[in-house]
Amino acid sequence: MTLGEIIKAYRDEHSISMAEFAKRSGMSKSYVALLEKNMNPSTGKEITPSIKSIQQAAIGMNMAFDALFE
Repeated sequence: MTLGEIIKAYRDEHSISMAEFAKRSGMSKSYVALLEKNMNPSTGKEITPSIKSIQQAAIGMNMAFDALFE
């Protein structure tokens, strides 16, 4: 499962908008959208999130980094 799929599932389960998740995680709304689509629009390739992005997503979902990183 990709990070974007995990974020999307979390947002759906908790009825959180993309803007609200972006605010909670400290990421931009546009980057959250890119993660959920899992494609870089300029290259057409899959996105490989950085460790910092994974940490921010974990914060946004109130979960431990290790749990999300698995």
